[in-house]
Parts: sequence; structure tokens; C-alpha cells
Amino acid sequence: MSSHNPFRDPASSLASSSTTPPALPARKPTINRPEPQAAPAETSANGALDAHDTGLTDELPPAYTARPNQYQGESTVEYGPNRPFQPAPAPPSRPHFQAGYQPQYVPPPGPPHSSTQPPVHNDHRPTPKPVPGHPLMNAGRILVVPSGRMCWKCQNTGYKHNDPSHPCRKCWEKYGKAFSGPLAYSDFTPSAPGRDTLQQPLPNFGPPRPPQHPASMQPIVRNVTGLGSGMGRGSFGGGGFNSGPGFGSFGRGFGGPGFHPAHRVVRPGDPSIGGRLCYRCGGSGTVFLLFLTDTCDACGGIGRIL
Repeated sequence: MSSHNPFRDPASSLASSSTTPPALPARKPTINRPEPQAAPAETSANGALDAHDTGLTDELPPAYTARPNQYQGESTVEYGPNRPFQPAPAPPSRPHFQAGYQPQYVPPPGPPHSSTQPPVHNDHRPTPKPVPGHPLMNAGRILVVPSGRMCWKCQNTGYKHNDPSHPCRKCWEKYGKAFSGPLAYSDFTPSAPGRDTLQQPLPNFGPPRPPQHPASMQPIVRNVTGLGSGMGRGSFGGGGFNSGPGFGSFGRGFGGPGFHPAHRVVRPGDPSIGGRLCYRCGGSGTVFLLFLTDTCDACGGIGRIL
């Protein structure tokens, strides 16, 4: 069998079949086209380019991962600024002064208006604990005395000399009433009708006023002529009685530190003494013991506790 295959070698088959060449068709005009660039160099079996063409090594870049692999020692670089970018601060504005401008004085704010601090309402009702301006109950009772009756010991307050620790025993035994029922709805204001028959409130002591000293309080200095031979002319000064030769000086003379000729005499309990009103004597300086009067031992007779 012949190894010639006419399908693989058409030229030889044509030459053998006919020696006359067939007519060629008209040739078309040629068009100059750019030659295609040479194909890139083939990569090697491992996918790397030739080192003399690219200048790179044969190692491929690592695969991309969303997060670093901490088990292989990878770490995260900074993401960027911790806060969004902000515009640059504006330059400080300078005050513009007009011609002839004068700054006006702004007075400081005054005290708050009285409407913001309403006064505390005093209902004058009895209380179980001592409160100035309120009657003080004794074991849940108050005094209800006849009209026109006034106790000279407690002044119808129920306590001797306005002292809550010394109740007037006779008044409570005779006129003490339980503070309940209609008595609890009584009007204890000072202007209420029939108020004189109910127990009187404890006095409302205000803060003591500062003592008033007269402006003309100055030491008086006099010159005294000696009364005998050898006694010179002395004067009542601040350090004692100074005399001439042969006469000593008193340790404390007139006009010294303890001499106050311009002091005025006041009654016991006067606010100019200072301190607060005595709770035992009520400012009188004396207390009643049966039918006798004695000096108050709490204030010493001045009527005020200093």
C-alpha cells in the first residue's frame, strides 16, 4: 500500500492530476497594516517571567487577606487619622471701636427679687418642740385660760421665764387641755378673736444689735495742784497719777484703762449690752422665789446671756 495521502498534500495531488495550472483570480489591492507586536515572553512552568526581561525574582507576591494573620507575626499598619479632618481655626476677631465710642459701665447684678424668695408663713400654731413665735405644747396639751387672767410666773406661756425646761405646774394642772377636737381647729393668729384665752407663744428673740458707743467718748485729763508741801503739780493721765518729787505714783489712777467716765447706765436686758436675752429672767435680771425676788443666776442680773 502506498503511504501517499492526497488529502495531506494537495499540491502534489494537483500536479499529478493535471499539468496545466489553473487560472489565478485577480489580485486585490494590498493594505499596509501594522505588524503585530511580538508576543510576550513565555513564562516558565512556575508562572515567573524571565529574569533578563523583567528584572524581578521568581517569587510571587503574597496572597491578599482582609485581616493580618497574627499567628505568622503580621500586624496592622495605621488606618489613617483618628478623627475626621477639620478646617483650620479662624483667626481671632479684633473688636472694632467706632469714633467717639465710650465703654458703658454695667452695674453688677443686684440681689434676687423678693418674688423669687417668698416669705415663710407663720401660722402661730402650737408645736411639740420649742419654736420661737409658737406656743409649746406639754404632753399634747395647751393652756386655755379664762379671759383677763394672766399668770405672773409664766405670762400664760406655760413655762416659767420662757424656759421650756421649767413648766408652770399650777397652770398646766388647772388649765391644760388636750390639743384635739375643736381646739385643734382654733385660730392662733394674734389678731384672732378670743386669742387671749389661748396659750401665748414663746418670745421670738431677734439677733442682738451691736452696742452703740457715743462718739464723744474720750479720756478726760485734768491738772491737779498739789495739796501739801513737797507735792508738785500732777495730772490724771493714762498711766496713773504723776506727782512731783517726794511723792510716789499710784499704780492705777483716774483716767487709766479701767476708767470710763463717758459710759451710760442702761437697764437690765438692754440690747446694747450684747448677747441674747436671758431665758430664765426674760431680761429683767431678777427671778421670783416664793414671795422674794433674787438676782438671776443665769445672766448675773444683766438680763442677757453673753
